[in-house]
Amino acid sequence: MAKKSPNDMVAKAETMIQSGRVSDAPAYFREAIRLAGRHPSVAKVNARLGMVLLQLGKAAEAIPPLEQAERALATNSVRLMLVRAYVLVGRHEDGEALIRRVIEKPPAAPEDLATAARL
Repeated sequence: MAKKSPNDMVAKAETMIQSGRVSDAPAYFREAIRLAGRHPSVAKVNARLGMVLLQLGKAAEAIPPLEQAERALATNSVRLMLVRAYVLVGRHEDGEALIRRVIEKPPAAPEDLATAARL
């Protein structure tokens, strides 16, 4: 039996999303995170996990991976997703503090603009 890799798990999660089985994707993202350990790529997987959990209406579950991704990546795209999660669970003060950081830091990457447009 072949050993599972984080990349295999991310690919499986993305396949689930593309096939309309979005609710199955978080388990694969979580397994990818577990397998990757402290690898730097974990931050992007955490961001993707948080985005999918938000899409599924699970804002409270989305907060921990989004917080981890925000600390590691410090991009406005992740911050905006985290603001959305905070607001959805009633953590308005946290959302307000984070949105101030977004305003203070202009978008540095095209994905920041794309995420802002989707929100």
